Amino acid sequence: MQTSGLAHSSIGLKNSSKHQAPQFPSWASHKHQHHLRLPVQSPSFDHASTPPQTCLSIRQGKRLICLPTAAGFGFGLKKDKKKEQCPCGSEQPLEACCKPYLDSSNGAFLTHPPSAEACLRARFTAYKLKNPKFVTKTTSTCNPARKGSVSADGQVKTTLEQDVKVSQAWIQYEALRILAHEHDAQSNEELFDIEVDIRQLFELETGKKIKNPPLQTVRETARFGMDEEGRWVSKGTKETNWDRESLQQKGPA
Repeated sequence: MQTSGLAHSSIGLKNSSKHQAPQFPSWASHKHQHHLRLPVQSPSFDHASTPPQTCLSIRQGKRLICLPTAAGFGFGLKKDKKKEQCPCGSEQPLEACCKPYLDSSNGAFLTHPPSAEACLRARFTAYKLKNPKFVTKTTSTCNPARKGSVSADGQVKTTLEQDVKVSQAWIQYEALRILAHEHDAQSNEELFDIEVDIRQLFELETGKKIKNPPLQTVRETARFGMDEEGRWVSKGTKETNWDRESLQQKGPA
């Protein structure tokens, strides 16, 4: 198995005393944090956002009037959800792939993916579609990420779900590729070498939005195992090409 693989990572960001920083991708972990000047009250924490606006054109005599309307409320183009492809890379429709698992995360009982790979893919989709509850509920209790984060001065404490929300605001997740998979008999874990394409949306030091953020590829090995009730969960990550201090790919050794 390759060791250069990539996992749903623990590319983390530390919390400063004044700001809550994103804790980086981790469909597999949320182990490390980094300094970042990003407000605690991140806009992404409020998911009751205004629906996207479309325009309804109405002609009155010689004038053409454009009335803004909310997409999905009778005007504008609607996506055929049955044909929308799942972002996890399975080439299956979203409705028949990861969506049922993500939808169940809002209820009392989570529908757990039937395999380690399905859990890995669903966690990526949860990051992509901004579903922090699914990520939280499929993170192992033995994963250090479950403890949340604490700032260097101890003044700011966050839960795992809050860390995930900030990651989802900070990073745009583009694509997941599974390069290799093997069973580790010693640890009884499923190991996946993966690549995840991401775009960092804000500057690390200033928190300013990055114009035309470049595509970056994170490579890690993701670890998955079963919890006490026989459900697949993320147990963390192994080797990675990601420098968690500078939030960029590591240089040659």
